[in-house]
Amino acid sequence: MSNDAGAKPAAIFRPQALEELQCIARTKGSTQCRGKIGEAYSSTASQQAIGTSASQAPETDISKILRLLVCKRHSEQEILSQMNGLLETYAPELVEFARSHTDRTDPTSQLWDRNSSMSVRIKLERPIRPEQFSDGFLYAFTSEFEPGFVKFGCCKSALAQRIRQWDKCYPKATLYHQEVFKFPQRIEELIHLELADKRYSKQCNVGSCDSKSHDEWFKCSPAEAEQIIQQWQRLSQSRLYDPMTRQLEDRWKLLLQKIDPIRQEKLTAGHLLEATEKRPGSPSVLISDALASMSL
Repeated sequence: MSNDAGAKPAAIFRPQALEELQCIARTKGSTQCRGKIGEAYSSTASQQAIGTSASQAPETDISKILRLLVCKRHSEQEILSQMNGLLETYAPELVEFARSHTDRTDPTSQLWDRNSSMSVRIKLERPIRPEQFSDGFLYAFTSEFEPGFVKFGCCKSALAQRIRQWDKCYPKATLYHQEVFKFPQRIEELIHLELADKRYSKQCNVGSCDSKSHDEWFKCSPAEAEQIIQQWQRLSQSRLYDPMTRQLEDRWKLLLQKIDPIRQEKLTAGHLLEATEKRPGSPSVLISDALASMSL
């Protein structure tokens, strides 16, 4: 982008303007900041601009987009003090950009095309592959630019670094919940299957990203995501898999046989936890005395 003060602000919102994009904030000397913003931030700004109303974009929405175009050199106080001027300069061009691009834009998210032959029950009973690590983290994070969605993931170590990596594609990614797991990749697979009907694939316009889309976003609340992770954590702590053979423990195989076949089609961590409990008058699945005496 040119440093010429007469350059049209609309150039800021071009999706092609990625790492070369110049910060729109002003320095103390009232000149345009020479800092750069990341490509994920400019790409997200473009997508958000296209998603605004072409006729009347709310000022709060425009402010949110403009914040993406300010580099990290500027404090929150600086941004707030400049926001009125930024709105006056860039809001008209942003709305015009939205109006001219709305009809030509492809959807950025779509319901994931699930493999109907795979289920929680089938995956649970399969041995864990040798290449999958035995210990690590399972996490859920959110992005203020993907409201109503949560992303699940896992890593062997360096969780903070992993979240920073996702920040390249999803600005302001916020870690919501994390747990340490045995065989976290398998647990992640099970969670993905449990929430398969809520899974979405989201287009990625970040040039340096190897993926054209990311398909591990789920339309659920952060609280629901946390609950599901905690449910699988309780089950995992009961040693679902033999650490040597990587096979499902025999007691869990026996338990699965006791669960109602209808539930097995849509098996959840909640169903498994319920099946391990014997409550008077509850509809919980009956477990043999031998199984009930085991420490699940």
